[in-house]
Amino acid sequence: MPTGYSFDNHAPEADAQLATLEAFLDPLTGARLRPLMRAGATCWEAGAGGGSVARLMATAVGPEGNVVASDIDPSHLAATNNLTVVRHDARTEPAPAGGPYDLIHARLLLLHLPERRKVMAEMVRALARAAGWWWRSSTARHRCAC
Repeated sequence: MPTGYSFDNHAPEADAQLATLEAFLDPLTGARLRPLMRAGATCWEAGAGGGSVARLMATAVGPEGNVVASDIDPSHLAATNNLTVVRHDARTEPAPAGGPYDLIHARLLLLHLPERRKVMAEMVRALARAAGWWWRSSTARHRCAC
């Protein structure tokens, strides 16, 4: 389903775009997220794209943990024993089943969504209250009063 987003997963160049984004951003994303993950944790990767961050999370949380990778077009994602893939529209749907989440990550998802505050509020709602982390990474410079 075409989304109007620059990195539409159905575009002919989607594989190359996702691979380039992963090669460029994964080292920094991994360095930022690894200290926040622990064995047995439950994580949600929102707007998972090609799945590289979700796979990193699945490795970090181990077989006792679980990761939910969601995307409006999950065709580039593959499930494993501790990685669940779901089709999910963060603009209109509540957080996917599997929470509350110890860590929620969204990379390059919110910057193009006019509903970003609504989406962020839903992500925060889905966090585990005692020690949950929400991490967004983007190239946009905007402030959020949430």
